Amino acid sequence: MNNILKSKIFAISLSIAAIIVIVIGVALITADRKDPAKTTSLVENSANSLSENSSDDISSDSSENDTSFSIESSTEETTDEKFSDTTIPEGSQDEEPEETTAPEETFAPEDFPYLIKVNIALNCITVYTKDENNEFTVPYKALVCSTGKNPGDTPLGEYRTNGKYEWCRMVDNTYGQYSYRFNGPILFHSVPYYTQSKGDLETDQFNKLGEVASLGCVRLCVRDAKWLFENCPSGTTVIVYEDTKSPGPLGKPEMIKIPENHAYSGWDPTDPDPDNPWHKLGPSIKGAKNRTFKASKKIDLLDGITAQDTCFNDITSSIKVTGDIDTTKAGKYNITYTVTDLLGKTVTKDVVITIKGSLEKETTKKKPTEKQTTTKKQTTEKQTTTEKQTTEKQTTEKQTTTEKQTTTEKQTTEKQTTTEEQTTSTPEEDSTEEHTTSSVEEDSSEEQTN
Repeated sequence: MNNILKSKIFAISLSIAAIIVIVIGVALITADRKDPAKTTSLVENSANSLSENSSDDISSDSSENDTSFSIESSTEETTDEKFSDTTIPEGSQDEEPEETTAPEETFAPEDFPYLIKVNIALNCITVYTKDENNEFTVPYKALVCSTGKNPGDTPLGEYRTNGKYEWCRMVDNTYGQYSYRFNGPILFHSVPYYTQSKGDLETDQFNKLGEVASLGCVRLCVRDAKWLFENCPSGTTVIVYEDTKSPGPLGKPEMIKIPENHAYSGWDPTDPDPDNPWHKLGPSIKGAKNRTFKASKKIDLLDGITAQDTCFNDITSSIKVTGDIDTTKAGKYNITYTVTDLLGKTVTKDVVITIKGSLEKETTKKKPTEKQTTTKKQTTEKQTTTEKQTTEKQTTEKQTTTEKQTTTEKQTTEKQTTTEEQTTSTPEEDSTEEHTTSSVEEDSSEEQTN
């Protein structure tokens, strides 16, 4: 009986040991491959457990305690990375996050295609490519981001990228897509998710892109995090700096805002996943239709026209109008309204604008044109000048006539005066002549007498 009992106890111990080995194996698979010290510790624990369970006096209670310890060690292993982030999960997930490291090409230092510079003051990343001298001086791409909200959370300095994870669980049990380590616990990654689900985004944190928000990591939208993940090989240089005056040579991009109460708000609208419901939507233009206007020098073709982006934000100010139109001449004109949102999606609306009436005829009847006003003014001035000249001429002629009449009258008066004077002096002359004749006659008589 003792031998049978011992055999049963030994068989039970072996079964428990096998279960422990399986649990430890699962824990090792999901553990962080970057910490060999803990991996070694887990192997040693498993070896110790096997050794203890192989003895005749092992109890089922001790086996259960060993199993519990192994699970706790496995859980600690995945969260011990101190991934800095700033969210509190609303749910939990029993399944460990899938951390996959994609195989990469090996690059010589001079063959890396990009340099990444992170401006933590203005939350902007600029990616540089090489010039003809093989130096990283050519700005290639700008990305909006969120860095640490407190000074020192995202340390300044020069680093190298290493370690990529398509999904990574953070220290606070949130999850990031396309996580890419570059400074110990500091990573590039997407805006956090409450669970390992692409439809469980922390929407309020997404809407903070462009401002400080994290505990140290550099957050991006999924589209940009994926671009860094896929295009910048491990070993790429990352320079973290601070410049309050300029975000970078390419400026700072804007990021679309997600309405928090929308059915799709749990999805990052930039995520290229085919299941992303935002892909079904796009920007829209409202109020654009065929219209008729009366001829005028100024017609507002944007009056009553509005636009929204993919996430229903107002982008009316971004509408562009193209097409040839003369609003002063009657006719039909083809006009196109276009708007592009921050996701790069574009919508267009083609309409026909009809202009009725003739601005020239109306202005002739109602309001003179500038040319007509000028002509009328010139005519008035000419008439005034002519009238003035005529008046002056008439005045001059009148004065001349008056002067002439005055001269004539004067001459007549003088003539009359002369005539009167002559008429007055004639009797005296006759008397003298008569006297002279008498004298001659007297002399003659005297002569005869003598």
